[in-house]
Amino acid sequence: MIRLPMHRSDRLSFNHNQFWVMRVGLLNGFMKLTDRACSPASILTAVLLVIGICILDPNTESFGEEVFVILFVLWPLVLSLFLALITLKRSSQITLIIGSILYGACFSFIYGSFGAQSGIALLYMGIYSLPVMVPIWSIAVFLSRRPKSWRG
Repeated sequence: MIRLPMHRSDRLSFNHNQFWVMRVGLLNGFMKLTDRACSPASILTAVLLVIGICILDPNTESFGEEVFVILFVLWPLVLSLFLALITLKRSSQITLIIGSILYGACFSFIYGSFGAQSGIALLYMGIYSLPVMVPIWSIAVFLSRRPKSWRG
């Protein structure tokens, strides 16, 4: 037997309190994301990433070539940006800032060299930087996960 709602209390109603709680929760999540995106390490890494893209843009003729070059050359900065969004402790942020500055300096040095092989060196720069960047990323993750009571 199907029962039709007869009274106002019998109707299915939308709980307005749940709507506001959900809305505040979404805003809270967005505010946390903007706080993370406004960290010094993420801002510096994003700026270096944009500068690198602007430097590499005139040297490519099509969008596909640009994406290919960016994937080979600037992927360590993308990974550093991802880690800067995840890690919030000050010590790990400082470590990621140091890593981004070192990578940017290495990129500008290799890009500025006028040798015949600088284009090939630029393509393999992401791989060449791994002996420096992997320890920096590891230290940043370690510092972000250490307990607050640990002093060292």
